[in-house]
Formats: sequence, C-alpha cells, structure tokens
Amino acid sequence: MENLQSSAAFEGSILTLAPWQQANSLTGFKAELAGVLHVAEGAAERLMVQAGALVRDLPSTLAAMECGELGWDFTVIIAEETCLLHAAEVAQEGIDAFEELLIAKARDARLNSFREIARRRRERAYPETIVPALVELTPTGPCASADPETVCRGSV
Repeated sequence: MENLQSSAAFEGSILTLAPWQQANSLTGFKAELAGVLHVAEGAAERLMVQAGALVRDLPSTLAAMECGELGWDFTVIIAEETCLLHAAEVAQEGIDAFEELLIAKARDARLNSFREIARRRRERAYPETIVPALVELTPTGPCASADPETVCRGSV
C-alpha cells in the first residue's frame, strides 16, 4: 500500500498534476482497495493509514504481528497510541521504548483491557498527550435559537 501511495504521489509530481488531481488519484486507489476488501471507503482509508504507520514507524510491532504474537486489533491500538506520541513530538527513542512496553503488555492482555492499559500507560508517561474528554456541544433542534444564557434542559 505504501508503494502504491508513493507511486501515485510520484506520478503526480512527474506529470505536474495539480494537488486536486493527485488527491483524485489517491481517492481512486482508496476506492479500489475498498472494493477488493468489501469495506466502505472510510474503512479502507483507515486501514491504509494504519498499515502505513505499522510499516514506517512500528517495526517491532510489525515483527510481532508477522510471527503471530500479536493480532491486528492489538497492533491498531499500539499504532493509535504511538501516533499520539508522534503528534506530541516525543523523541523517537521514547516512542520505540513505549512500543516495546506495549508489545510486552499485549502478550498477556485481553483486547478491551489492553486498550485501557495502553491509554493509561501513555497518559502517565506522557501527560501532554492526554486527549480532552469534554467536547463543547452546539445546540440543535428547538433550543438552537434560544438565548445563549438560557439552559435548555430537555435537549441534552
């Protein structure tokens, strides 16, 4: 997948395609992948991103998956957690150590408990990666035109 994405980008640069044309090429690839796998295009795009992260950034996780120590669901959790570390600009050595820690924890855990273990370990070791749980709600429906100072109790 990584090679196909890279070749689409390379082809676009050689042919001096506009950015929207290059994006159209990748969208076509995503649609073909979705058709082959019998999944929605959004799911195909997530699989492309996860597979790319696994191949590029998580060699130990990929090796553990290839030898049967980890399943796909566990590798996705590891990829998601390390992606947050990359976004917080954590040093690569720290990310590699965290990956090894998660691989060791995944071997003895169930999937649901591993997701929580991985999140808690990341938040304790790297508090700057904590994702805020509160989201500001925008009122809709009968209270949408109400005065902002007024509380609409029935819509939430």
